Amino acid sequence: MGILLAAGLTYYVLFPILRPPLDPAEADSGSDEGDDPDDDMSLQTVALGRAPEQHRGAVMATWTASARLGQTLGPLLAAAILATAGSEWALLAGAVGAGVMFAMFALSPIAKAR
Repeated sequence: MGILLAAGLTYYVLFPILRPPLDPAEADSGSDEGDDPDDDMSLQTVALGRAPEQHRGAVMATWTASARLGQTLGPLLAAAILATAGSEWALLAGAVGAGVMFAMFALSPIAKAR
């Protein structure tokens, strides 16, 4: 209960005090109107841009499914490693996984598209 109270106080009391007030003229409404395509460059945008138009739905479905699978299995795998081998091995496995993902991205055609 104390953690929830601390989180609530931090969010509703401390953050508004520390965050500078936004000028309404410069505030971002959260929707991008496409004025600068370089602002919209994400890995997902690049992957969809390189896919043929007739296959973009399949690329998006595969992208979403693999992201959800990683979000589901990642914590379970980390918990299994943590429970069986300890925190050192869980952190080492995470570092190795991050290195593998970086290498896969660096060697992919998507990385060269930008």
